[in-house]
Amino acid sequence: MGRRLHLILMFAIAALLASHATLTDAYPTPVDFDGSILRWDIKLGAAPITYYVDANHEGDAEIYGPLVDEAAGLWSNVTGSYFSYTPAEEGTVPQVTIYLQNAIEGGDFSAGYAIFDAYDGKVPSHCSIYVAVTGSESLNGLAKTFLHELGHCAGLGHSLIPEAIMSYELTQNSFALDIDDEAGLSRLYPADGSSPHLPPGCAVGAGSSGRGVFLGIWMMILPMLVAINSNRRRIGRPG
Repeated sequence: MGRRLHLILMFAIAALLASHATLTDAYPTPVDFDGSILRWDIKLGAAPITYYVDANHEGDAEIYGPLVDEAAGLWSNVTGSYFSYTPAEEGTVPQVTIYLQNAIEGGDFSAGYAIFDAYDGKVPSHCSIYVAVTGSESLNGLAKTFLHELGHCAGLGHSLIPEAIMSYELTQNSFALDIDDEAGLSRLYPADGSSPHLPPGCAVGAGSSGRGVFLGIWMMILPMLVAINSNRRRIGRPG
């Protein structure tokens, strides 16, 4: 019975892999659920992505603006990427707006969030970041929030590496980019100007093709298969 189950699982997985052969290829340019691209349409040598800090209270921009500048600077100095941020010049329309607010929707669960909220066709033209600033947050916590959300506005999704700034675990990382963060940005905007190369598992936002779900199922099935095979070998069959 165990051998039969083992063979059934093997055939099932082989069929799934055959129907999802592109899993072994690089991901395409990240897309949202409606097919909109989650990547700035910029090439090597393009002008930096501009940002502006919009504060509800007078003086907040002066207090927290330097933290935003420092966070933007970290994303702008990834060796393997040509992506960069720069403050928007006065009188110009920024591509990223950081809204500092007393409270944000869902603030009980999150210190901030980012969203691409304007498109030129299917190409992003603006990204908004909302961050709750109540005065009770630590400067280090806010700095990490700015760094995290600016990563989203660069096109990155969440990472499974706890130490990465793009992970959900802001208690396990620091105000710095982990190698996983840098790898994700470098794959979105390679320093050599080539097209994005996004293999399964990087921190870049997943698309709507369902490949991420399939990969998760495969990663759950694989240990089961190994366990079945291992147990069969260890226990053996009665003589």
